[in-house]
Amino acid sequence: MELNERITLYTGTLSADGKGGSTITWNGGVQLWASIDITQSGRLFVQDQEYNGTYYTLTLRTQDINYTPPLENYYVVWNDYVVNRTFKILSAANERKATYTVLKCVESNG
Repeated sequence: MELNERITLYTGTLSADGKGGSTITWNGGVQLWASIDITQSGRLFVQDQEYNGTYYTLTLRTQDINYTPPLENYYVVWNDYVVNRTFKILSAANERKATYTVLKCVESNG
């Protein structure tokens, strides 16, 4: 598998806001190599939420990331040489004997 695109994976830290809610603080991000494929566009339901847009599959080496759920604590930015694209991660799975992690994403507005 050719991992030929540079992405930045951002991780958030959730903390109490003192008012009964919480806020998320984003780190500086870690750059990784990935394979990026457009998988579909349109409407998709994931975990009882509806998403509209273009969906991507990002594949990266499992050893390159230290993933801890929940997915809401992560997002990805990809510079496709024209514009920075921001992705919300909808699902994550290990494939091919855990050599690769596959992220199913939808492009978001940041």
